[in-house]
Formats: sequence, structure tokens, C-alpha cells
Amino acid sequence: MPRKKTEDSAAVVPHRVTQQDIANIAGVHKMTVSDALKGTGRVDPSTRERIQQIARELNYVPNPAARALATGRTGNIVLISGPVYKQYYARMVHNLETHINHAGYQLVLMRTRTKVRDLVTSNSSLSADGVIVIDTVAILDEFRSHPNFPCVAIGTSEHDFIDNVQAEIGPSLNHAIFLMRESGRRRIALVVTHTSIAARSDARARTYYEALEVANLESEIINLDSDDPTVIEIRLERYIREKGSPDGLVCENDDIAICALAVMQRLGYKVPDDVMLVGCAGCDGQTHLKYFDPPISTVVLPMAQMCAVAWQFLERRMTDMSLPHQQVSIPSKLILTSSLIPMTGRIPDET
Repeated sequence: MPRKKTEDSAAVVPHRVTQQDIANIAGVHKMTVSDALKGTGRVDPSTRERIQQIARELNYVPNPAARALATGRTGNIVLISGPVYKQYYARMVHNLETHINHAGYQLVLMRTRTKVRDLVTSNSSLSADGVIVIDTVAILDEFRSHPNFPCVAIGTSEHDFIDNVQAEIGPSLNHAIFLMRESGRRRIALVVTHTSIAARSDARARTYYEALEVANLESEIINLDSDDPTVIEIRLERYIREKGSPDGLVCENDDIAICALAVMQRLGYKVPDDVMLVGCAGCDGQTHLKYFDPPISTVVLPMAQMCAVAWQFLERRMTDMSLPHQQVSIPSKLILTSSLIPMTGRIPDET
């Protein structure tokens, strides 16, 4: 015998919150709600704030399908990034996500070249309005062959076929190497995690080679061939035990510099007396390197500014594909600490 339905069992299933629901509560037109949530149109600031507050209280989530039908856009922005367990990529993704979400889009992370190819050739189940590529140069070739897909590259490399935001790392890193040379360091090594980073196409490596060539010094590449911190430490220690320590270390990034400092100290080398040390690709606003003994010097990228400009470039490109090539180069900054200050305590001037 069928059970009699109770009032509870017949309860209405809650529907997805819509802009009309928000409009009804706020006592405004639906278009006002749309403008307030997107940050467009002429909406009184107090009304905009009230509408946004109602949307948050109702857990309003834009309907991608409805937006795509109404605007011709999917609401998706793809970020192509390296491994986000690395501080550099994690901070870059965080900064970009803030701009993307504020503009009413949702972020989609993508890693593999196959998925990117499917995206630009429309063979993917995912559609997107634009793409930002973070320092994954090999994948950029997909956009060279599909120039009509809105894309911006962000990182330390320059690209002439795609909108590009570049951190100018050369002058700051060159000055760090100059300080090593002027302090009498003659065995200055570049410490990297992969062979590709030691190629001249990489801004860090190119700066390193050119700085040593000017001083007639031989280059020395310590390729640890791993992203695993434990493996990196083991291999660096083995290298130093077998070949002795260089008297200057230029590290691919800050994580490698931290590892190098630990290895040097464990093996009895003093920084900077025996080995001068600098990291690279640091993030503006970070402070953790100052807590090491000694504090670690690094070349800091203007990450917040880079991400803001990259989003501006992409918004313009999504609106008008006929725009001229957009490019900007933003200077980096050397944060100088005692890991680079010579034993005399005097910092030489570069002329």
C-alpha cells in the first residue's frame, strides 16, 4: 500500500537562485541587478553594494549556459600554469584569479598541451572566452597557429606573436652577478631544475651567460633535473661533495636558494664568506626569505602589477581581436641582503 505523502515529503525542492530573485528582494529591475553584479552600467554605489550583499546571502552563482546565450560568452577564462605547488605559480594564479572573479568570470586551470590544442581547435567539451599562459613557453606554439583565440602570455620571456606581459629580470640579476664578480668570485654557478632553464632562451640563463662572458669567466651549470625538494637537496649535496663548492650560486628560484643555503651550511660552508647566494623569480610582498640566517637575496618580480596588466590586455583582446599587438616590460627588483654583501661590508658600485 503506497505511503501517504506528508507535508515534509512534498516539500518543494529549492530552485537555483536567479537574478530575478535578487531583483525581487532588492526592489529593482533585473537589468539593474545584472549591471551591479558585472560592474557595468550606471548603478548607484549604495544600490550596487546592497545587490551584491543580497547575492552573497543567497549564494548566487551565475548560470554559465544562460550567460553564454545572452552574451555569446562562456564566462570561462583558462589559466595555463606550471605546478601550483610551486610558490611562483601559486601566487601568480592567486593574483589572476582575483581579477578574473571580480570581472564575473570563473577560472579554469589547464596543464597539458593536448587539452590546450583541443580548446583552440574547438574539440574540447570545455569552451573559454580567453586564455592566460603563465611561463609555459612550449604551449604557446598552439596559439601561434591559432591567432584568433584571445590569449595573453605572462612571465619572463618576450613574445612577438601574442599579447605579452614580461618581467624584465635581466638588469637586476646582472647586478647580483656583478656583486659576486666584484667580490672576487670566479666560480659562479647557475643552479637549475631542468636543462631547458639553462638554455639561452630563458631570461635567467641568458643574463647569467652574458654576465660571465663579459668577465671572461667560465660558466658552470648545476642541473638537478628534478622538481622534488628532497631529490634536489640530495643531488646538490652530492654535486658539492664530488666537485667542491662554487663561490657564487645563482639559483633558478627562491626554493632552490633556500635548499642551497641548507646544503652549504650542512657541509660547513659559510654564506656569504665562502659562497655568495641569490634566488630569483621572487614574489613582490613576500617576506619569508628575511627570516633565514643569513637572509637570502632575490630578484623580485612585480607580480601584482604583471597580473593586473595581463587581465587588462585579455579584456581588451576579447572585446576586439583586431587590436595591435599588446606588449609591456615591467622591471624587476633586486632585494639585497647579507647573502650577497661581500665580506668587507662594502657594496661596490656598478659603472
